Amino acid sequence: SIHSRHVNERADPAGRKAILSGEQAERGIRIARWSHLKSLAMLSMGLADRHWARVEKSKELLYRDNGQVSLRCLRRNHATGFCPEEVRSLAHKFPGTLQVISVKPDDAGGGGRPSESLSTVPVWGSRAVSAVLAAMYI
Repeated sequence: SIHSRHVNERADPAGRKAILSGEQAERGIRIARWSHLKSLAMLSMGLADRHWARVEKSKELLYRDNGQVSLRCLRRNHATGFCPEEVRSLAHKFPGTLQVISVKPDDAGGGGRPSESLSTVPVWGSRAVSAVLAAMYI
């Protein structure tokens, strides 16, 4: 609880200390909290917009590369600048749009280890589409 009177350590021009009532102090705290929360909300919206712009850029690349591109190629392409951590994060934040998959090399090529690739989520694998189809046939 706020005390009934608070002393502001800054002196006014006449050299006196400013005295605030408890109600004034509580209003000041509420205003400061409101301002802080609004600032966080605006920052969060801006971050979501930047993330979505990166998703759109990755979808353009996927469309150009037939729906799948390796994380290695994304990292090495200086025009896009997608690091593997960012790609995984975007796929996690937008699971209905992007997915990171493990691609095994062709057996005819002599083996090798699997590589990670970014791909679009198949329309029929999407939970939203599955739910719509299930609702249509019930």
